[in-house]
Amino acid sequence: DVLTPPGGSLTCSPMRWTLLLALVAVAYPAAGQTDNTIRRRSAFPPDDVFDEDSDESPSRPTCTACRVREDLKSASLEYIKAYVLHNLGFEHPPNLTHVPRVPESIYASFYNVTAATRHALDHDEDMLADAPADGTMTWEAHPVPERLYILGKVTKMRHGRRQPDILNFHISPLSHASVHRATLSIFVRGETWLRRHVNHDLPSLSHRPLNITVHRVVRSQIQPSDMVHLRDDASTLVNLDPGAGATITIDVTGLVTDWYNNPQTNYGLFLRTHDARMRQLLVLDDPGGKNVPFIEIVTRDRRHRRPKRSTSLTYRENESETRCCRYPLVVDFDKFGWDWVIAPKQYDANYCSGECSINFLTRYGQTHVMQLASSAQACCSPRKIAPLTLLYFNPQEQIVHTTLQNMIVQMCSCS
Repeated sequence: DVLTPPGGSLTCSPMRWTLLLALVAVAYPAAGQTDNTIRRRSAFPPDDVFDEDSDESPSRPTCTACRVREDLKSASLEYIKAYVLHNLGFEHPPNLTHVPRVPESIYASFYNVTAATRHALDHDEDMLADAPADGTMTWEAHPVPERLYILGKVTKMRHGRRQPDILNFHISPLSHASVHRATLSIFVRGETWLRRHVNHDLPSLSHRPLNITVHRVVRSQIQPSDMVHLRDDASTLVNLDPGAGATITIDVTGLVTDWYNNPQTNYGLFLRTHDARMRQLLVLDDPGGKNVPFIEIVTRDRRHRRPKRSTSLTYRENESETRCCRYPLVVDFDKFGWDWVIAPKQYDANYCSGECSINFLTRYGQTHVMQLASSAQACCSPRKIAPLTLLYFNPQEQIVHTTLQNMIVQMCSCS
């Protein structure tokens, strides 16, 4: 299979990008190469990061080496584009006519999860993938999103109800995924708003817990098709925020699971307060998008998951080779024109470059050294690769939280 990344300037086979970029580097041999040095440059990124303009680099790059690194950077960026699109299941970047505003609570959830993942990576080396010894790992199947955020849209109920009552959530079932947990997030105005905008008899109600009930909308099988009924699904008691308001969450796992398995029954939901006058505290429609209601779905992958670690390298040594270094490579999604990527807007991918000399290789067994020397297999390549957590809009304008493997080079070494 052959995949052509955006722009059509680079044709990539569907195997790990590090292999492709290593092959790109072969076309640019280092200046002054001798018989005693095996040199091959890979594309990705190690423990020590060197500034390419620093005088403290182990060896000052020649002009040829500089050009090699620039070519590797360009090739890496094009390959990253293709890799991301492929792994998200997109033939082309999503074309959104209008990019919805993302509620602040979704950002907060994303960064909390990302911070926890980063902490786990820092303290559990087993969560990092080893680069495969033969470089033949193919691209993974499309990952199941860890979380989906479905923004609510309000429509008017018929038959005399005057308020725009029904909250609709377009939930598209995903193959290989099931609903693990689902919560409805809604902004409830607080006591400050109540005192400023409501007549004097309502503030006394602010000292009572607010009872909110979630009803699913059910179509009648006997009455006219536009006739709707309400069925209780969930409820919660909340104390009003003393300030402008706060976002509250309600467990709607059962409701969303039913919608997920039977999309034809999804007619939206209706929120009711025990005291009808207090219903105006619920923000159902926010034109600015800051406090729009949404449902967060935590998914579970029904497929057999492959282990986090791939097959270990045949030869693993603790010694570091200073001439094989990790160099910075910043991926900026805005420069790609990808406004559908919500967060992060950019990240450090890094890449590997440097020399692997025979003198260094003598630390390994003699048989292994001879094999490397005869086949020119010694190269500066990634040893540890970390995942990237991504928040983005899919073509249905759903907000997706997922993790892409093999996106950040953590360590480089000669192998």
